[in-house]
Amino acid sequence: MLFFDGIVTHYRKKPMKRRFVYPLRMALVNLSEPPLWWTRTGQNKLHLTAKEVLERCEEDVVDVTDDDKLEVRLLTSPMSFGYHQNPISVYYVIDKVTKEVLMNVTEVTNTPWGETVRMNFNSKNVNNNRVGSSKVTKTGMTEVPGAYVPKALHVSPFMDMKSNWRIFASDMPTKNKQLKLTVDCVEHPEYGDFFHASFVAKRDDSETRLCRNDYGGIRLLYRRGLSPHRVAFWIYHQAILLLRMGATFYSPPGLSNVKRDMLDKKLTKNSNSSKLATIGGGCPARVNWEEAKSWPWKT
Repeated sequence: MLFFDGIVTHYRKKPMKRRFVYPLRMALVNLSEPPLWWTRTGQNKLHLTAKEVLERCEEDVVDVTDDDKLEVRLLTSPMSFGYHQNPISVYYVIDKVTKEVLMNVTEVTNTPWGETVRMNFNSKNVNNNRVGSSKVTKTGMTEVPGAYVPKALHVSPFMDMKSNWRIFASDMPTKNKQLKLTVDCVEHPEYGDFFHASFVAKRDDSETRLCRNDYGGIRLLYRRGLSPHRVAFWIYHQAILLLRMGATFYSPPGLSNVKRDMLDKKLTKNSNSSKLATIGGGCPARVNWEEAKSWPWKT
């Protein structure tokens, strides 16, 4: 298991400018050989198993049933004292020999409703004539602009459902010391590309590199302890500030309406949605939803 320590950034350009950042230390868990605490704490019940991830990718990845060739990793924030808060987690299907990521699955959960959507994507298999050219960062990482997927969940009550998502996950997370995950809200009919969220981090190689945030001593506990609780506080605090700034509040439309609207986007070949004709850069997104587990948040 690896940990990546970095910064989450949210930047909203329109209809008002707003930027906030917070620190976050996330675990890259090997679901093919999960640690003991994964099942002992019940965190395994919140996510897919390695087998379930591979089943999602069986039509897109060669030798997907060969356990000797592939492993599945999950980038997520571990549960803390029985509480979890993961706006986004990402699964990586990795070639054990080359360490290359063959497919990703994103898992997005909205707050406070607790609805979840999962969809396949591949940052690399994109038509760069369509979405832009790749670039090499200062750290030597090659980045492509990411995969276009339909916005498939009402995540923030301060955004409508008219935009699409562009998702990027950096390759070789088990080999590289840097990791990057970005989600952009793009192609909005009024605001264009108006929102950017990212997690940019370095691999934790310190003496507590194998420890969860709450179990690595006083220093780690002070810096990153109670991480899900802190994230929840920051989310609600920003919501209050946006309300004070006059941001429009959008009630959740309900998953049935979200599914219908997403299907309309895929079938409509107008200028704003043509990029979604080949979802995820050529691979079907295989979208599926999970309802909130209890009232009062069911929509």
